[in-house]
Amino acid sequence: NPGEVSVIDGVLEEMNAMRARLGTAEAAKLDLHLEALREVEQRIKNPPGSGGGGSAGGGASGGAVECGNPSIDTGSFGSGGLYDPGAFGDILRAQTDLMVLAMACGLTRVGTLQCSHHTSELVMSRIPGSPMYDPSYDMRSHQASHYGASHDPSSREFTAFVQQRKWFVEQFGYLLSRLDAIPDGDGTMLDSSLLVLCTEVCDGNTHLHGNMPFVLAGGACGRLSTGRLVDYGGRRHGDLWVSVANAMGEGLSWFGDSSSGALPGLVS
Repeated sequence: NPGEVSVIDGVLEEMNAMRARLGTAEAAKLDLHLEALREVEQRIKNPPGSGGGGSAGGGASGGAVECGNPSIDTGSFGSGGLYDPGAFGDILRAQTDLMVLAMACGLTRVGTLQCSHHTSELVMSRIPGSPMYDPSYDMRSHQASHYGASHDPSSREFTAFVQQRKWFVEQFGYLLSRLDAIPDGDGTMLDSSLLVLCTEVCDGNTHLHGNMPFVLAGGACGRLSTGRLVDYGGRRHGDLWVSVANAMGEGLSWFGDSSSGALPGLVS
């Protein structure tokens, strides 16, 4: 609601106290950070079409990012239906743009996007423009994941499950395209990033984890060789995080229970 008190104003006193203890360069960075947050907050309060002056462009459209005046396209979710399943795609897109913007402006180097949760009751048949869109019935994400042990391709659940997986991968593709559209050094942000796409189980019918698919993307500053399908024969996925940490410059040798170290040949 545009009339509500700003979240930033609620912590402004603490921010001013922090600024007083910072040097000139650090204080300037803090001011830039607050300015960027204020602009994003205004975009969310006044989305396109709300009559509040919000507009799309800038950080959401590609090319160089203007950190002093960021712009996030919030789509339709600013109209009040935040938990309407039909707004899920717009919310995810805005969160993706916000994460890329924060990275492009040097506010963070690590980001996580979690699309709902396990046993999700998200009604994915209500997401406009998606392959599973059909407002005549409710097909929930969790329901579709239990598509039957026979994997019958003619069942409605199996069809919806495949459509849902495809849609989520397309959203991952959008994230890659956003990173690839922003210059960074001699390449793009995608060349200097390492991304991991994963799910919680390998099979929704059985809740098993024995054949987990993981997708790695990005150049990782030359440390990741892409275009491969690699099978590690049931290694603990904690070993994947060891490899990811190593690629990011952290010299971990184990992660979690029963870790046996980095996956050979995954990253250099």
